Amino acid sequence: MYKRHLVIASALVLLTSGCATMNKNECLTADWRTIGYEDGSSGNSTSRFSKHRKACSKHAVTADFDAYRTGHQQGARSYCTPETGYNLGKHNKSMPRICPSDLVESVRQGYNLGKVVFQEKYQLQQEIKFLQEDLATIDESLVLLLSERADHEEYLALAEAGVNDPKLSKLEKLVFYTQREAMRKLIRQKDEEISELEREKLPITRSIDDLAAEIQQLNAQPLPRLR
Repeated sequence: MYKRHLVIASALVLLTSGCATMNKNECLTADWRTIGYEDGSSGNSTSRFSKHRKACSKHAVTADFDAYRTGHQQGARSYCTPETGYNLGKHNKSMPRICPSDLVESVRQGYNLGKVVFQEKYQLQQEIKFLQEDLATIDESLVLLLSERADHEEYLALAEAGVNDPKLSKLEKLVFYTQREAMRKLIRQKDEEISELEREKLPITRSIDDLAAEIQQLNAQPLPRLR
């Protein structure tokens, strides 16, 4: 019981420490303008300041919001570019809300172009999904065919043993011979069906690879020149 409580307590400590945005040393040496700039240039809103303030209040350090806001405004301007909007749009994320009014339009232009890329990727991903479903159906059929073939192999082995059993009469061996030939025929049929399904998989697999390559190209596609 003691160990269980100890584990829970340790987990709570980790969770609590994980919520703090700054440690004691960072709070004591904080340049709030620089911290604001870093948050703004990373796309974080000024609401993050309250987390910094809370973290540093535990160490008797008062956070400077005015300096933070000044730095944040500068950082936001470096963040709010068409390229940022483009990358957010490509990954179906929201438009940033920290951008100054004079930069919003250029960010939105990049964002809209990114959304077009995202839609193209989404269509390709849907095509891949459907093709993967086709592959799954083929694989299910292959599993069934291979199971049936294995059964035929077992019966073939029994028939082969019967044909070669010196204790059996010619009539009994004839029965086993007939069974053996029937099993051989069924196995050949199963092999043909399995080969056909394997051939069907090849173009589907190639198509999936081609579509995946297209998605990679779209991910790497740079922002087109804005008008």
